[in-house]
Amino acid sequence: MVDDELRWKQHAKYALGKGTKYALMFKRITRPSTGIKPEFMEQLFTAVAVPKFTYAADVWYTPIRRKPQNKRDSGSVGPAKQLAKIQRLALVAITGSMRSAPTDALELHANLPPVDLLMDKICHRSATRIATLPEAHPLHKHIRNCTRYKVKRHRSPLHNLADIFHLDPDDVETINPVRQLPTYQHPFTTHIAETREESLQENRDNEAHIRIYTDGSGYKGQAGAAAILIADNRTPTKMQYHLGPLSRNTTFEAEAVGVALGLQLLIETALPRSTSLALDNQGVIQSLDIYRQRQSHYHFDAIHEQARQIARHERHRLTFALKISWISGHSGAEGNEMVDKAAKDAAQGTSSAPHRLPAYIRRLDGELPTSISALKQIHNAYLKTKWRERWEKSPRHAKYTHLKESFPFTGFRRVAEGLTRRQHSLLIQLRTGHAPLNKHLHRLQAVDTSRCEQCEDDVEETIRHYLYQCNKYRDERQDFRSALGRDAHTAEVIYGTRKGAKYLLQYVADTGRLKATFGDVSPYNYNHEDDDDASQPDIDRDYDWDGADFGAQKSQLIFARHRGGLKRQE
Repeated sequence: MVDDELRWKQHAKYALGKGTKYALMFKRITRPSTGIKPEFMEQLFTAVAVPKFTYAADVWYTPIRRKPQNKRDSGSVGPAKQLAKIQRLALVAITGSMRSAPTDALELHANLPPVDLLMDKICHRSATRIATLPEAHPLHKHIRNCTRYKVKRHRSPLHNLADIFHLDPDDVETINPVRQLPTYQHPFTTHIAETREESLQENRDNEAHIRIYTDGSGYKGQAGAAAILIADNRTPTKMQYHLGPLSRNTTFEAEAVGVALGLQLLIETALPRSTSLALDNQGVIQSLDIYRQRQSHYHFDAIHEQARQIARHERHRLTFALKISWISGHSGAEGNEMVDKAAKDAAQGTSSAPHRLPAYIRRLDGELPTSISALKQIHNAYLKTKWRERWEKSPRHAKYTHLKESFPFTGFRRVAEGLTRRQHSLLIQLRTGHAPLNKHLHRLQAVDTSRCEQCEDDVEETIRHYLYQCNKYRDERQDFRSALGRDAHTAEVIYGTRKGAKYLLQYVADTGRLKATFGDVSPYNYNHEDDDDASQPDIDRDYDWDGADFGAQKSQLIFARHRGGLKRQE
């Protein structure tokens, strides 16, 4: 593809074509009353369609910004508008709503941010990845030149990314593509207990001569790490380190630094023998076994180097062994509680003497580089705030205040879990106010009258009339009110709780008014007993602002299977 003027218009059009192709495929594999469930449709869109039409977006797309002195937005405004149309097609397919439903409400129900914010996130992710490249990479020098020298005319995509996101590659961690040889063997063993009780019992039965407890803490916007070494009956020794604000380093990093501090205490110990190191973060233990390139890996490389140093020094001592294991946090274990308090003190600014700290921290002059995880979290929080502000300015916002939904409609996703496709579509249409009743259909010029055909009075068939006033459904309404009591008239209950949604679906099924559109929506498969059960897990599946893997391979398999079925039917 040749672009003589280097404006990337052809590339943007090609991406729009791919997005349109996948959006139309989405419409073919689902309908409001049949097809794939909404949660799978959302996963397909996020894991299959979005990577397809955003491929190399950091080259052909410029994030939209408005400078203080300008009245108009700058950036790829045109492509963003076209992509918004494509996403709207997918939103209608995912939610099962009517085509007249407002886009901003569907985005919240589908848990998908506006396209311009999505593209902003993708470009920021690319910019942070480029900023972490090592010196051997061909782009290393170019990205640093782009951040140091401002160019007013004929700017490249790298200049745009550097100017918009204000990244300093010299202040960001470096991620190396190769970390260990394939034949590398651990100088320690790791163990994660199956249950919390088992981890506590293993801690009580621990007979190691030296016991080390480590922890990291994010407290009052600051990160700190600590380690405590207990050897026989001697006084425990402690080491602490203040990482800095959570806007630069994460709690996960603090946990990893805690392990490094613990091994540094072991290096200082004369004649170390069998040693156990316990921490309450399973992710850090699992990361010790990962050798591929990843964020914050320099902490784990330093931990392995410390462990190799100890192993080389004690290679002739048969009694030496190092085991890193998981212990349940906040469970009353003495060493774990001590180090938890020390980590909080470190988060408030307490640090050990610089000469005692691990060598890799001393080489960095005591200040760690900014983590790309922290950069992503800060930027994603900024995008989420923009989304919230945009929604609060929407004319539809006032219509949803009575539902008392937490942004971005996390309560609805808990209510919708377990619903069939037709039940979910019906609930969406009733919540948005765009349902196939005569009042709305007449506004779309789909029927000749807006009046209720079941009532003799000349009244419009609105959602409220259908639920609470239509005389034909008096008996069904009585059952509905008996089940919910006075809450039957509360929108927050019938649309925002599992119990209310269950009896709302039962009422619609009993009346048969919408059976021609949705079929049988009886909630025989829907359980509402966990509505207020605090023991239930949190189902707040907020949008993946941190770029987590949505299971792309599984999604592609589902998508290909349905696409192949459609081709066979044709």
